[in-house]
Amino acid sequence: MKTRLIYNPRAGQRDLTHDLLATRDYLAAHGWFVDWFVENDAHRITELSREAAQAGYEVVIASGGDGTISRVVNGLARTNTALGVLPAGTGNAWAQEMGIPVSKVFTRRALLEAADVLLQGEIRTVDLGTAGENYFLMWAGVGFDARVTEEVSWELRRHIGNLATWITGVQVAREYPGTPATITVDGKVYRSQFILTVIGNAQSYAGSVRMTPIARLDDGLLDVCVFKGKGFADTLKHLVNVLSQTHMISPDVEYYQGERIHIEAEEPLPVHLDGDAMGYTPMEFGIAPKSLRVILPHNAPERLFISQP
Repeated sequence: MKTRLIYNPRAGQRDLTHDLLATRDYLAAHGWFVDWFVENDAHRITELSREAAQAGYEVVIASGGDGTISRVVNGLARTNTALGVLPAGTGNAWAQEMGIPVSKVFTRRALLEAADVLLQGEIRTVDLGTAGENYFLMWAGVGFDARVTEEVSWELRRHIGNLATWITGVQVAREYPGTPATITVDGKVYRSQFILTVIGNAQSYAGSVRMTPIARLDDGLLDVCVFKGKGFADTLKHLVNVLSQTHMISPDVEYYQGERIHIEAEEPLPVHLDGDAMGYTPMEFGIAPKSLRVILPHNAPERLFISQP
């Protein structure tokens, strides 16, 4: 396998350079040619990935968090080069959902186990979401969570991990209002005042809860979950329902599926893609069916797919 490994040292809570070099050597010992880049600039990560695809590399390995994976995905979309993952971030939602080994205690061991997934796993083809000219692999968020993404401190995440996001979320929730907005799904128009809208390609949100629980990675559709309301009380209610996985039966949650979603609001709302801030509404979202090859464990959850491997 001709492979490029891109490591983002800003993604996690400590420097994994030595562990990743050992992992690279492990892949090389199994016959893989692996070149190596250390890069934290989002645009450069995408460029390096696109260059590898154009040069005929078979795999690009993203080593970082979900944002790093997203930037690699934007370089590999609609090519024959497959995405591999060596988890090294604070969230690692994609790895958790796919069953790729993740550990913050035995880091090198977990990386070597993730490398075994690359060596022994299977390649499947999945859909990607689109937002303007950008792609996303797992989800897009509009409203509350995108505001949290904008405001959370990278330095704080570096020190205390995902707890930083929860702390920032509470601070934002205290004063975050719901916003009247129009959501158009495949030409059907829905109007509501919402706190948060999640557009899911996968099921899990941030690796911990199934926010869009009937989404499939290869069904040619996006799943839209709208959390209606305004103010702290409604935000807290939705949080409790999501954590208890009862949000799908709440009268204040609307759920749609479609190929094209347009969102505009009375005031521009922030948007994030796979945890990276990516502009403001109005925003057009779409689906790019079967446009990314990914290396997954053989035991990746079948609930995420409609087609057999």
